[in-house]
Amino acid sequence: MTARARRPPPPSDGMSQGSRGSADDPTTMIASATPSTAPRVLLVDDDESVVHALTRLLGRAGWEVRSSERAFGVLNLVAEYRPHVIVLDVVMPGLDGGQLTELLRSDPELARTRVVLHSGMDPMELEQRARLVEADGFVSKGGRPADLLETLRQFAA
Repeated sequence: MTARARRPPPPSDGMSQGSRGSADDPTTMIASATPSTAPRVLLVDDDESVVHALTRLLGRAGWEVRSSERAFGVLNLVAEYRPHVIVLDVVMPGLDGGQLTELLRSDPELARTRVVLHSGMDPMELEQRARLVEADGFVSKGGRPADLLETLRQFAA
């Protein structure tokens, strides 16, 4: 299940690849295509296995991927990386994906960033939460990988 896109993606800034995260930095990046041409996605999920699986899936599909296993510090990462879309887990400790989406929407520099909520919660509840926080889309974690890819492709243009 997905919601339709409502905002145009931010323009490409031609940002370079940067570097991989360290053991002290939970943020990682994997460039799987030329950074100037590959769509950029930021994954935020506290479950390392989900981050790993989605990084592989999206990398194979031609996305440039960065990830974080915690929500704190993500606003700075978004400002630096300028992803075409952010995939946010809804249920995370401290600051959840819905709260993070609200923070993004309240920042004039980041408000147009596309957000897809990604959660194992009841699909109807996920849809309601996505609408409430003005997320651009939502995908259930138990869904088909193709559903996530199709939703993200809406934001790659």
